[in-house]
Amino acid sequence: MRSLLPPSCFFTCKRRPGEKTSLTAGLIAHESEEAHVPTNSQIVLDSIEVIWNKKELDRIPEFYTEEFVSYQGGFGLFSWNPGRDGLREIVETITKAFPDYLEEPEIVFEQGDLVIVRQDISGTNSGDSTFPATGRRMKVKDMMICRLKDGKLHEQWGLSDNYSMLIELGIIEPVVK
Repeated sequence: MRSLLPPSCFFTCKRRPGEKTSLTAGLIAHESEEAHVPTNSQIVLDSIEVIWNKKELDRIPEFYTEEFVSYQGGFGLFSWNPGRDGLREIVETITKAFPDYLEEPEIVFEQGDLVIVRQDISGTNSGDSTFPATGRRMKVKDMMICRLKDGKLHEQWGLSDNYSMLIELGIIEPVVK
């Protein structure tokens, strides 16, 4: 894919489920010119892999500020409180509902302190949470804009395709077939 933006500002990545190579290993070339200082996009991708995919919640302080806030558009399916404790709660809640929950970034864009990610989120709803377990698998699109402060995620604006998720889980019927 070609971009009119400088190469350091834009890249895409695709990872197949079950692939052994970690997401971060393939992106080392996108680090900033200073030795061992990852770009903001790399920090966001690392947070996705470590916190959301591997569920290493004790590492939340490495990636998120104490004042972290997530603003979810529309009517979210899960309550998300501010701060690191709120982040821990939401990851635990989603993991309870979807033990195999996975985030797979497809497009990442970085400009200054902002990082935009378009990704697939997937999982099997085998645990009760906001709604009873359905035993069905979902895979939908998710978009987020992250603002970093001092090398950590500070704010996030997110929007998941909850309509498609609820249809895939068999909770609602599509309006148009």
